[in-house]
Amino acid sequence: MSNGEITGLISKLEDAFAYATTELGTVFIPLAAARNKNETLLSLKDMFEYNEEIRLIVVKQPKPKNNCEFLAKTVRKAGTVASTSKRSEEIIGPLVARVTSTTDSFAFANADGYGTIFIPGDAFDKTVVRSVHNYISHKNHVIVRIKEQIERKGCKYVAVEAFKHLEPEKEEEVVAIQKSEMIISHGIVLEVGPMEVHVFDEKNQAEVYCHMLTYTGGIRNAEMPKSLLEVIKMNEHVMFKAKRTSDTRFDAIDWKPVENYEELEIPSMLLRSFLSRNPSAMEEYSGILHLIPDYALPDEYLMTRDSHRFEGTKWEDQ
Repeated sequence: MSNGEITGLISKLEDAFAYATTELGTVFIPLAAARNKNETLLSLKDMFEYNEEIRLIVVKQPKPKNNCEFLAKTVRKAGTVASTSKRSEEIIGPLVARVTSTTDSFAFANADGYGTIFIPGDAFDKTVVRSVHNYISHKNHVIVRIKEQIERKGCKYVAVEAFKHLEPEKEEEVVAIQKSEMIISHGIVLEVGPMEVHVFDEKNQAEVYCHMLTYTGGIRNAEMPKSLLEVIKMNEHVMFKAKRTSDTRFDAIDWKPVENYEELEIPSMLLRSFLSRNPSAMEEYSGILHLIPDYALPDEYLMTRDSHRFEGTKWEDQ
């Protein structure tokens, strides 16, 4: 390296600034450091990519700013990218990946079929995650959406979205799961209220009540949300950790959204079975049953509905 340059990897990338991991620690890179004389550069994203190798000339800041002791004076690409083939912008996932290493600002994980995945800090919800290392650790599982990136040391993918998979964290939780007193699963949102969401767990055929106080999914796209109605929608898919409170009901102690669905997706045979065994649930969810396809509803409900179609029964919602 000439001119006092050091090598680093871009670990966080925004339009106006970036962070790089170097032998001196994390270095803050302002947009001005990438501009050449008489050049107009409006975004660092137009020049660099996540996990790209770069070369920097840095100066020590009199007072550390942005949690960095060093500031980049100049920054440039490390060299010609080995592969010049056009990378796909397709978003892949969600996938479950196992964390292999972490730092405060990024992590690496491994997913079957995709190999090593680079997870920058801003792939996580900023309202929930301040330090990647404090949020996840080695051998944790994360759910990620990924896209192709510049390949480096066998790592071909970067995460554009990531959050921690729910897992048993204490020995007593493992025992509770073995005794069927706790479940870690996922389901479809059937009803949303200001303080509570009702979810149907297709795998365990159970109702799960998810309260605002146990929600850990962040504010998403809402601005200063005042209730769950602003962050969760009916038919969304959520994951949860929940304790049993009755034969068919569980109360979530941790829950968050997983994936949005453009259309209603209901596991028809399991839902039919659940409603048949729990007639009171049909009354409880009467306000949305008219949105569910007939093939996913029990015969007794359909017979009652059709025979009273013009009598305005409490289950019918015209």
